[in-house]
Amino acid sequence: RAYSEHSGRKISTGILWQGDVWATGIKNNGFDGVEYMYRTHGYLFKMSLPLAGIHNIYNSMIATAVCTDIGVKPCMAKEAVTPPVVGSVSTVT
Repeated sequence: RAYSEHSGRKISTGILWQGDVWATGIKNNGFDGVEYMYRTHGYLFKMSLPLAGIHNIYNSMIATAVCTDIGVKPCMAKEAVTPPVVGSVSTVT
């Protein structure tokens, strides 16, 4: 309902299909995060995320898309959504 009532620009993301922005070449680096190629109809660049999980790919795609949509340069948007993670990761067995 909120989606249909929103009057602003709608941005679609895709991993298995091509939206306004989409990811290809996804590489899972385990606890070291993920890498992928961020693609739009105007830009193509590599994203390296310090956190694992497909949801983090979607989050970074939409955050970057919104930034560039409001006029932030793609290189600045990329830098803003891929900060280093401070702390540690522990496995539970």
